[in-house]
Amino acid sequence: MLPAFVPPGSRFVTKFKFPYKPLSLLALVAVAAALVLTRPEPPPAAGEPPPLRVQVVRVDQVDVAPVETVTGRLQAARRSQLRFEVGGRVVAREVEPGMQVDAGQVLLRLDDGDFRTAVVEAEAQLSQEQTQLTRDRRLLALARDNAALQRAEVQRLESLSSRSLGSASQLDAARGRLLQLESELAQLQAGVDSAEARLALRRAALERAERDLARSVLQAPFAGMVNAVMLEPGDYVAPGGEAAVLIDPAQLDFYVELRGEVARALERGQTVVVSVDGRPLEGRILALQEQPDETTFTHAVRVRLDGGQAAPGQVATAAFPLRRREAALLIPVTAVLRDEGRSYVFRVRDGRLERIRVELGLRLEARYIVTAGLAAGQLIVARDVAALSDGQSVEIIGATDR
Repeated sequence: MLPAFVPPGSRFVTKFKFPYKPLSLLALVAVAAALVLTRPEPPPAAGEPPPLRVQVVRVDQVDVAPVETVTGRLQAARRSQLRFEVGGRVVAREVEPGMQVDAGQVLLRLDDGDFRTAVVEAEAQLSQEQTQLTRDRRLLALARDNAALQRAEVQRLESLSSRSLGSASQLDAARGRLLQLESELAQLQAGVDSAEARLALRRAALERAERDLARSVLQAPFAGMVNAVMLEPGDYVAPGGEAAVLIDPAQLDFYVELRGEVARALERGQTVVVSVDGRPLEGRILALQEQPDETTFTHAVRVRLDGGQAAPGQVATAAFPLRRREAALLIPVTAVLRDEGRSYVFRVRDGRLERIRVELGLRLEARYIVTAGLAAGQLIVARDVAALSDGQSVEIIGATDR
């Protein structure tokens, strides 16, 4: 309760009683202390994040002799897909897959009845043509003699007629007879002249029939191994139908397709090491495609091997030596960042990152040859580069030369 109004200059003394008890005061103090103790920590002051710890590698400059290693399968150097050139019904299957055969050995037979008939018919037609030619030649000789006699008769009658000793009708009849004989002579001469062409046609027909008869038997074109037989007795095969596969495993080919840079470093006759089941075998480049394939842009390469130590179908690995590089700059594959078709690395300088664009050449297993953008001795981040950014502060935790 407030005191009553006191005029100025008067003295007024009164007691003011505190309305709260000591217990309430203690409670207020406790609450204040609890608020102070449980208040949240103030946010840290804004500033640069701590440096990122990275592992770096030093750019090497060394002489390298790169090798391109490729894997493929061995195949028989000589492989023939045998087909029947004539159609017919199979009557005999003489071989089975895996059998060794000699050159000329019979593999399959067709029913040859029609082919034999065709040969007999062609022989008869040729014989008939030869007999007719012999007859025409004899008739031609006789016609020449008759024509010569008739000319002499015409000349005699003309001589008599000029002296009025002969009949004009006899002369005209003689001349008519001469014309008839000369016409027959011309026909026989034409028949004899064309006889050689007719004989050639008959001989060609006979040879064709004989070839068809021979083609009814499928023979091995070379000594080798039967790899497959597609026909059984009773099957009908059309001309050109697949019949068997014959291989010669004495020599093997390692066939691969290489990119242009590798192919340009090779040449025909060059020695190449081909590994089969861990065993190195020496081979030579037999064929090298000069112009790349229009679809794959690769060059086909065939390496010839001795088949004595390997077999067709085995997996093999070949090492193709490439052009030697002098003072090449090498960086690990893990140090390269790909972005929109370009290549970058992060160089470390004065504790910060610099994103550097580089041009990459040949890849040698886990390293690239750098053709532009870096210099020997520079430090770059060795790995985990996807999350890095240009200008970032870093701390080097380790360095490696490889």
